[in-house]
Amino acid sequence: MRAFILALLVTFGLIQFVYSQDSLFRAGNRAFTDGFYEKAIEHYQEVLSQGYHSPELYYNLGLAQHSANYLAQAILSFERALKIDASHEASRLALAQVRQNIEIPVTKIQNFVLWDWYVSLLNLFSSNHWALIEITFGVAILVLVYWLLFRNPMNKRLFIFLIGLCLVAFAGTWYASYQKRLLEKGGEAAILTIQRSYVMSAPDGRSEVVTEISEGTKVFILDQIGEWYKIQLEDKDVGWVEMKKVEII
Repeated sequence: MRAFILALLVTFGLIQFVYSQDSLFRAGNRAFTDGFYEKAIEHYQEVLSQGYHSPELYYNLGLAQHSANYLAQAILSFERALKIDASHEASRLALAQVRQNIEIPVTKIQNFVLWDWYVSLLNLFSSNHWALIEITFGVAILVLVYWLLFRNPMNKRLFIFLIGLCLVAFAGTWYASYQKRLLEKGGEAAILTIQRSYVMSAPDGRSEVVTEISEGTKVFILDQIGEWYKIQLEDKDVGWVEMKKVEII
């Protein structure tokens, strides 16, 4: 009997939960139809806060945000709808429309010379080739250390210098292999939610500016250091932006 009562309570709770979500969704739709877009956004976001996610909910939220002129947030909502259901044609069409209504230029800025060299060097090889070069330097270090310890070479300073040089090269090629692997793998998509932002060459606001992007720009997160994301743009440029400026889809 106790189990039966418990089952009834759980069922009643679920019905109330679903009814609450449906009521909020309908209230959002009414507010949108009446032109109260801010109120509609509140209702839809309250449904999301209860843990319910669907392409239709994100689509309606995106329409309300677009109508309220929250263009970057609208792009984010339509992208989230498509993330749940890539075949949701209404969200795809709405996303294309809102992108036509927003300026999303990527302003090219003359890069710092060392940054250009770094990118060019990184793109010389694939991640597997960088890993192979890394292994080669690792083997060279082991051979040099063995020769220094057990063969007693005449010019020990030269061997110590070569070991140090190989250690630096090993560390550099390991980092290049790691970074190239991130680029090849791609990252989690996100949307810039502020009006404009510089993309920096390092996770530091005082570093060189790589480029400038506008709200609604889609980026791919490759790495994170502190409060900064390493991102890749759709044109393959790479740099850093503050986490608070982007929102993951």
